[in-house]
Amino acid sequence: FNNSYIYIYYALPENSSITVQGNIMFADRTTRNPFITCIQMTYFYLMKNATLFINDNVMNVSSQTGGAVRALYFASDTEIGESSSVAIFRNKLVANGNIDGSLFYIDDAYLEAVNSSLVVTSNSFTATSTDSIDAFHTEYVFSDYDVLYTGQTGYFSFSNNFVNVTSGDASGRAIYFNDPYYLHFYIDNNQIYYNVGTAVRMDYSDLFNAFSISGNTFQYTNASSITSDVILVDTFYLFSNSSYVVSNNKVIASSVTTTDAKLISAGSIAFDNNNFDNSTLIASCGNTLPWAASPTLDQLFSAAIVAYTVELCGPVTTSSPSFAHPRHVVVGIVCFILTIFIFIL
Repeated sequence: FNNSYIYIYYALPENSSITVQGNIMFADRTTRNPFITCIQMTYFYLMKNATLFINDNVMNVSSQTGGAVRALYFASDTEIGESSSVAIFRNKLVANGNIDGSLFYIDDAYLEAVNSSLVVTSNSFTATSTDSIDAFHTEYVFSDYDVLYTGQTGYFSFSNNFVNVTSGDASGRAIYFNDPYYLHFYIDNNQIYYNVGTAVRMDYSDLFNAFSISGNTFQYTNASSITSDVILVDTFYLFSNSSYVVSNNKVIASSVTTTDAKLISAGSIAFDNNNFDNSTLIASCGNTLPWAASPTLDQLFSAAIVAYTVELCGPVTTSSPSFAHPRHVVVGIVCFILTIFIFIL
């Protein structure tokens, strides 16, 4: 139906669930019309306390004649209601051929806040194309501004995924976010192999209650030298009552001819109502680069980000550090000194 093996449309009632599990789907666009998908959702609304699980499926798409192909496609305004969740896990998504598209494409996902969540975890994305292809692509994943100040925005996570992209577009990206905003936002513990210019691109990054890019391995597989920033953000909007953590990321490249590329580069930093207070921190710890095993902040980040970044763990360590506000560090030092003084007495 609609050039899809599985097509999910309209609403899921309160306290109900749909599970799409254990299917094996092969879709070849070579002899079919416009673009094809394995699983597609259109105008899909999860009411309160509803769940959608898509797990343990194989989605294999191909085309030898060009055109758009998407293995998994959330089209036209997916809405996730209060205390509802969408979980995409343990799926294998594969694309190969002459393809212009994305393995998993989300076109507008609205998390209606208050415990709503969209989780993409423990999946395998393998995309090979002579044209331009990315593994994961979102347009406007967002929550409500009204609850930004109460900390109840929706939860988005892209974590523990394996991504391997070989794209014919050398200036492309493996993962793309167009303006995610008002969320708890996590890109954690992924293995991302890419031959394109940028591993992750974000066109705008707006006002999060929590933000983390941590524990990822970015391996540049192109035979030529790495020259581009690993993560590129157009404009980075910081929210004053939130935490931003960039920790324990590892960049690997077989050849390096530049020391100018950054882990994260942003064109500019902006703030909610231009109001920045000192509780907003970009906390950096444990990141490594192929040209700097113990990189300084200005080696990791562009100048716009460095101005608001604090290294909270000191020298790079092999264990995951605990992040603390500087005032907590000061309190700890004072307590330690008092303990020694009491012991001497």
